[in-house]
Amino acid sequence: IYENRDEAAKKASAVPCTCECELPNEFLYTFAGNITANPSGGQQKISLDEQHMVLRGCKIKNVSWSLGVVVYTGRETKIMMNSKERKGRKLSHLEREVGRLTLLIFGIQTVLCLIAAISSAIFETSEENLNKMYLNLTDKDGNSQNAFLVLVIRFFNFIILFSNFIPISLLVSMSLAKLAQVFFFYADDDMVYKGIHCMPRTSDLNEE
Repeated sequence: IYENRDEAAKKASAVPCTCECELPNEFLYTFAGNITANPSGGQQKISLDEQHMVLRGCKIKNVSWSLGVVVYTGRETKIMMNSKERKGRKLSHLEREVGRLTLLIFGIQTVLCLIAAISSAIFETSEENLNKMYLNLTDKDGNSQNAFLVLVIRFFNFIILFSNFIPISLLVSMSLAKLAQVFFFYADDDMVYKGIHCMPRTSDLNEE
């Protein structure tokens, strides 16, 4: 152990060694590699993991100085690769499942509306029903409506009628329930550290 940083750096640089590690990636909490040193006593191989890594911009406390090897630089650092692309809001498992089920329900609703609209268009444009004057399916001149126009209008009519298929109130109720559950994080005595209560920054913690 050297008390002087310059002396320690000089001694360390005099030892021939090579560093092998994984290719640059965006994963902040993983690292795999090794250092092969060749001191006077012989070759020595030291394994490295995320505990031996310091990310760009981090600060080491409780030491006056330390020595390290720069592995990734510039755009190849984990911080830069993790933030180079704009990513959307992270979703919890429950939110993803609710989203998938909502899309499934919407797909089923669309199919049902299309079937109902086709049936309605066939009904309103068939010769048999056009002769039934009490149905009022013709205009003043006795002409029937365009079948495609009837199909489009009836499709959107059934979309409105079947709109309660998608449980909008369920999504709102879930958000309110998660907001209320945040209080339980704050009030949990087992999560108090040095007199400071747990302060959840997101309402999705209870789902993970």
